[in-house]
Amino acid sequence: MIRYFHVFSRVILALCGGYFAASAILALFCRFLVVSGMNRSETVLLGEMMVFIVYLLLILWAFSAPKILPVCALLIMFVIISHGATILLGKV
Repeated sequence: MIRYFHVFSRVILALCGGYFAASAILALFCRFLVVSGMNRSETVLLGEMMVFIVYLLLILWAFSAPKILPVCALLIMFVIISHGATILLGKV
């Protein structure tokens, strides 16, 4: 029974945590590119292409890590830092 919980928690962490972290990184990346002078439409297109790779890497990392706690902590840290930096960059 404990093995099923371990696998289930990794799946939830990889899918949900990876999604939230990837979307936070996307928001930061797009905000940074807009602030640096790129068009918004091009920024969103480039960001969406990049976030597929980031999401895939986060999912692979969540399943390949030997312990789940550092993965969970770093995904939460990605989300907090990315959203905080996005807010600090301000409205465009």
